[in-house]
Amino acid sequence: MDIKNYEVREDPEHGTVLVNVEALRVQEARADERRAMDDHMVVTAFPMRCRTILDERQQLDDKRLAELWEQWERIRELSRRGPELPNGEERFGDEYANAIAGGVAVFLWHAEW
Repeated sequence: MDIKNYEVREDPEHGTVLVNVEALRVQEARADERRAMDDHMVVTAFPMRCRTILDERQQLDDKRLAELWEQWERIRELSRRGPELPNGEERFGDEYANAIAGGVAVFLWHAEW
């Protein structure tokens, strides 16, 4: 623990806090990498999530449907950028098509929304 890495800051919710500014700097430097990993997880996990919703005949409330819609829109946006996944890996199959089709199926299941 190096005291030079810390400074006192005021947080609107918690008041006076001690912040590791070096750790914050590292987090900010890796923000793009983190976003790519998060996007990759959304693309690859989304079809399985949709399959579970359909298999279990889950009726999602408006809040959960809106969250699913936001993820689906993000996947559609990512698919327009090119064939590779967000973290640069080559695709095994067509993960974007699987995720988009899964979302369509869930939204059709929830036609009232």
